[in-house]
Amino acid sequence: MEHKAFVFDYEAFMAQLGDILWQALATDTVKPLIGFIRANEGELTDPYEGAPLESDWEDRLEQRDVQEYGNYALTKFYDRDDNIGLRYDWQLIQEVLSRELEGNASAILGEPFGPSHNLFDPGRMGTYFQSPRQVVHNLRLVEDLERQKPDLATTLSRLTRMLRRAADVQKGLYVAI
Repeated sequence: MEHKAFVFDYEAFMAQLGDILWQALATDTVKPLIGFIRANEGELTDPYEGAPLESDWEDRLEQRDVQEYGNYALTKFYDRDDNIGLRYDWQLIQEVLSRELEGNASAILGEPFGPSHNLFDPGRMGTYFQSPRQVVHNLRLVEDLERQKPDLATTLSRLTRMLRRAADVQKGLYVAI
């Protein structure tokens, strides 16, 4: 399983789409998401190919469920071609953090989004978000660990770079496994 992460405009997401997506997940209703996608069509991309949405974008959907529509709507807030994730090293890094920070995996993942009975997870493997504040907190946590245990710096370097990249532009992270 690959860890993918993207610098994410978390504040804009929460202001523009957060409530719509939460309600769509809670009620399993796609109509509000379709409205959001149509209203923002020029700013969205195909989440699989990265190309701008074409007028027949809906014909390409397979599931036509909240997860799939939400996946399309989310592309307004990140660049899917700029994956800064940990790739296949994430589980090793997670083991180190769990051991050294008493089970804290949020630095790698973040928090799920949505009601507990229907979390947003279009890939069905795990989807997480970090606010800009969480990114800064997690970056400090990891940098402190690197200072305390310099022998872990190499193992944690990809995570530090990922978090710093988002922190430097005061953005959050969108993480998908």
